[in-house]
Amino acid sequence: MLSSNRRTDEGLTLVEVLIALTILGFAVVTIVGAFAANQRLSQSQRDTTNLQTMLESAAARVNAEPWVSCLDATANPEQAYRLAAQTIPADQIPERWTERGWLPATNVTLTLKFWSLNNGFTTTCVETASPPNIAARLQLATITISSPAGRSESIEVIKGDPEDPP
Repeated sequence: MLSSNRRTDEGLTLVEVLIALTILGFAVVTIVGAFAANQRLSQSQRDTTNLQTMLESAAARVNAEPWVSCLDATANPEQAYRLAAQTIPADQIPERWTERGWLPATNVTLTLKFWSLNNGFTTTCVETASPPNIAARLQLATITISSPAGRSESIEVIKGDPEDPP
């Protein structure tokens, strides 16, 4: 028999193994990066959902609060509505937020404006006692909630005196 000097490729060379490992390494890094980006996006979406849920709940509480005239010397409508907005049930506050020091008193704000026939909503009470200016008895409460990540969402609630005819 003739002996053959032909070489057979029954294994892989070191260069081929290194190239394969490099390609595999890039693939793993890309996949891990995609998972991390997906996690950040998912957390951002949860924060947005939590903000919107808390805003709708705060708006409902402010809406349920009795209307307070800005002419009433013994009452402060902005303070009453703010307290209602900041009274968030504990089960609505994500645990992750409380762990980061999030508090309703510092992260839920409310500003109140009063309707003026001449200027629209202003920060000045324009209500008149006699004769009653029905249109001026509208109040615009703007509730803003900030997440621990610094994202803010707002909602507006218009309140009117229930004694006024529609």
